Amino acid sequence: MRTTVGVIGLGSVGSLVAEALSRMGIQHVILVDHDRIEERNLDRTLHAEPNDVDLASAKVEIAARAMTASHTAADVEVFALDQSLLSPDGIAAALDCDVLFSCVDRPMPRGVLNTIAYSHLIPVVDGGILARVNSLGLPLHIDWRIHSVSPGRRCLYCLGALLRSDVSLDREGKLDDPDYLRGLTEAQREKYGRRNVFPFSMSVAGHEVLQFVGLVTAMPRVGGIGPQHYAAYPGRMDVVASEPCDDDCEVNAATATAIAVSELLI
Repeated sequence: MRTTVGVIGLGSVGSLVAEALSRMGIQHVILVDHDRIEERNLDRTLHAEPNDVDLASAKVEIAARAMTASHTAADVEVFALDQSLLSPDGIAAALDCDVLFSCVDRPMPRGVLNTIAYSHLIPVVDGGILARVNSLGLPLHIDWRIHSVSPGRRCLYCLGALLRSDVSLDREGKLDDPDYLRGLTEAQREKYGRRNVFPFSMSVAGHEVLQFVGLVTAMPRVGGIGPQHYAAYPGRMDVVASEPCDDDCEVNAATATAIAVSELLI
């Protein structure tokens, strides 16, 4: 319960993770996100209300407000940082944690968290959702993945959960805004502007929290023996045992070097 836990990204998955930590009795939580609530977030962000749209409330403020009301610990400390992980304060906050939840949807911050897991020995629990549709807007496949990265486990690159090329493109500002649904035309994006992913988010958040429990209790079977992949078509969860990174992985080579993570942002 004394573990300091960081939640990076307080959207559809992160807001659920924060609530779970609150009710589990975690005493020290750090929330990092620079986004503010928009109308399109109301169907997927836990505790967000229409009034928050009018006030342009920060997502971290909403999560902290909810945790203040729902926590079960006798004494709880929630630090809400309304900044990007990629800011100096965001990096400093992440490095103050014992375990990190990666609930971000862009490659660059995920790449930074991937490096932190090894160079600073701070385990990172990561997950994501992706759905693809055809030209009629009907689903082709819906997938979500959950995995923990730390020394002795495959990093996000070696897992294939993150591409180095996407991190480079994101750093250069050449990636479009991320979207849960791929393959929609502009007209369809407008038509399906309220695309609800809350059921998928609950699954990802639930499995991330179980992996966290396995990490901090040294009972890995609680969270699963390794990376988990759910494919809605055919409707099956695949779990594989954790393996080390590839021999030529530069992230694994940085293990325990405590490199200046801020250098990755240049």
